[in-house]
Amino acid sequence: MPVELFDVALELARKTVGTKRGSATAAGTTSTLIDTKRREDARAWTQGSLFLLSGTLARLFVEITKSDKNTFTFAAQASPPGSGARYEVCAQELNLDVMRRCVNTALTDLKDIRKENSALVTVANQEEYTLPAGVRDVKRVEIARQTATPFYFHTNNHWDEIGGKLRFASGWAPHYAGFTMRLTYLGPHAELDAAGDDVDQQIPLMALVWAAAVVFWRDEYRTTRGEQKDVEAWLNDATSNAGKNPSLVDRGRDPRYGDW
Repeated sequence: MPVELFDVALELARKTVGTKRGSATAAGTTSTLIDTKRREDARAWTQGSLFLLSGTLARLFVEITKSDKNTFTFAAQASPPGSGARYEVCAQELNLDVMRRCVNTALTDLKDIRKENSALVTVANQEEYTLPAGVRDVKRVEIARQTATPFYFHTNNHWDEIGGKLRFASGWAPHYAGFTMRLTYLGPHAELDAAGDDVDQQIPLMALVWAAAVVFWRDEYRTTRGEQKDVEAWLNDATSNAGKNPSLVDRGRDPRYGDW
């Protein structure tokens, strides 16, 4: 199963502000989850985040717009959570807006990921091609052997990237027209917003979680101006754990051969 924003957000909550677990004791409504076993004060979880782990709304997170002693209220969903639905909840310090900002900031702090683009098509003996919009830092160039699937791509090592252009070495440009070129390049991860948004498989879950935790505690440290020593300790802990978790490894571009 692919890692989704839901997984990252839940782990981030557990590693920073902490969560409380429970199960719905009634079916609830499309906008409420009821747990009569809760004993916190009213409004204790207002503006916090509710993570639904099972039931009809499993793997969904919502903002708690109101919390009574045993009822969480949130924006209307497609169905009630259902009796017995398991959940975790965290306080407003890590509301959904903060969570999204921390995760997406962490994504930009991590290295770019490898992407593919197959927009270019060969022109017979043409040595220079303008790279498609958004394509930069090309790592590999592959050219199809057939004009339709299966393409049977082969690697071309006789090229360079210069000023937004893909330039083949003299004598090494594709000789025939109409064949798809597949470019592997480095680019930023797409922004994550919905619970079901996928995290690219190149990014390890815990590397992203701890990188986001660093963002969270760094912002808290700036807000408190370093006056709360526990915040500094948590920031140091998150930074240490971020360093222990493998991140992206840039394998570099393919070797370049040919007459340059």
